Amino acid sequence: MTDETPAGEVPEEGPESVPPWELPPVARPPERDPDATKRGIRAALMIFGAVVALHVALLAFVKLSGNSENVWLFIPEGLLVIVAGLVAAIIVTIKLPMDSRAPFWIAGFVCMVASFIVWGATCAVGM
Repeated sequence: MTDETPAGEVPEEGPESVPPWELPPVARPPERDPDATKRGIRAALMIFGAVVALHVALLAFVKLSGNSENVWLFIPEGLLVIVAGLVAAIIVTIKLPMDSRAPFWIAGFVCMVASFIVWGATCAVGM
């Protein structure tokens, strides 16, 4: 017996019949960004830092004004922080790569809870 194909039969096409230099390249899954989680958490902490700075600035204004009745300003300031924080989170989400979005929203939720605590504490200290 020989390895030749008998007359009249068509040889089977398969990967073993194609020389290796003619095979298409194997698609590899894309590599994950090792800094994606850090990038998402850092973005959430930057928004949180801006919110805390706003709370502390309003606290300083209320304390330096000498009038404790200015504490009512914490209500509109809290609403402003909620709306502006949500808008900032949506804008940042659009600009972040896909791998950073989940860590951003998880850290953002934790920062939101911490922001409510800071808001309540600064409001109480302002009284």
